[in-house]
Amino acid sequence: MFCHVMNEGKRGWKAQRDLKNPGVLAGIPDLLIFWRGITTFIELKTPKGVLSTNQKSVHQCLSATGFAVYVCKSLADVSSALTRSSVPLSATIAA
Repeated sequence: MFCHVMNEGKRGWKAQRDLKNPGVLAGIPDLLIFWRGITTFIELKTPKGVLSTNQKSVHQCLSATGFAVYVCKSLADVSSALTRSSVPLSATIAA
């Protein structure tokens, strides 16, 4: 099971407030994967993408509490992260 946190993109202050009020945390990774009692966090970036200050802070906090956090810049990176987290893949990546 997985979920996506709709937290990306630039927004005006009203939209930011509307997301923050119910508990959206700036910097939380894009994907949360839940498999057999283990939670894995994946941040999706473009090949030249960099982490924001909030992302670095949240990723450090998650890692310090024992969660696996990966920054993936390609589909191959995502596949590798899931494999390292023992999440079975039911398909292969085609070139």
